[in-house]
Amino acid sequence: MVFELHAMNHSPFSNVCSERNISFISITTALPEGKRKHSPSAMQLRGDHYDVITIDENTAVLIQELSELQMKIGAVSERTVMRLSVLSLQFCRCWLILHCSQEHRALNIFINLVQIYSACVVFGSNSEKFDVKVLLVCDEQELASYIHQICIHTLMSTEADTQSWLDRDWLSVHPSEAEQCLLQFPCVNPLVAQLMLRKAPSLQWLLGAAFSELREMFPQLPHKVIKLFSDITAKSKSQTTILSENPHVSYTQSVSHAPNPHLPVWTLDEDRSLSDLEDQIPQELIGES
Repeated sequence: MVFELHAMNHSPFSNVCSERNISFISITTALPEGKRKHSPSAMQLRGDHYDVITIDENTAVLIQELSELQMKIGAVSERTVMRLSVLSLQFCRCWLILHCSQEHRALNIFINLVQIYSACVVFGSNSEKFDVKVLLVCDEQELASYIHQICIHTLMSTEADTQSWLDRDWLSVHPSEAEQCLLQFPCVNPLVAQLMLRKAPSLQWLLGAAFSELREMFPQLPHKVIKLFSDITAKSKSQTTILSENPHVSYTQSVSHAPNPHLPVWTLDEDRSLSDLEDQIPQELIGES
């Protein structure tokens, strides 16, 4: 198999591979006309000195600008811990790339770096597997090189078929209503949401499926993602049953529009949604700052 990155117009390798009966995949990157809004879980990451790149269902890259580490001691390390905590619900591995765009020697940076490193150690020893690796880069070219190497390493390590792993033509830039519903779950990111909707019979099936059914349908997804998703839907169904049996019981809705009928009950209250997310984060990680 041959795959070409950043192909421009018609690639000469396409004809060569076709003549020799070799599989050929061309990857072209283009900016969409309209950008999607951040998902609810992404909104919890806070700040604007970072970027998150989803490599596949198990691996993410968190790019942290060192300029943010010049802030008050403890504040930015707490933000980084929160970002890792949110990503730990969705992925099994995270490459934390500390990007130094210029010379940084301030005392606050080094202290914050120590606290971030300590948090990564805690993540590594957590019972729910979440492997964090830290890299330090100094320029954009080196940053791009590292991301490329991470992608290749992930591709070579995956148990999935190479061609199917590289095939992402089914991904959509603009989220559907069903995807927006799934993104209310703290363990679901856009890639996972679109994958689930692509393979499942329907959104209703996903929200009503048992853990064993989800595990059989999505063997490539991390166990903890399916487990948390299943736990939330089971909790929602239990609450729905209670509300139907007690029609006089009411709850406060913090939204000004009619709720999506497919959303879990807990997402109807913004404050409760945030508290449910925080409940999934190990307390020892929150206190590490």
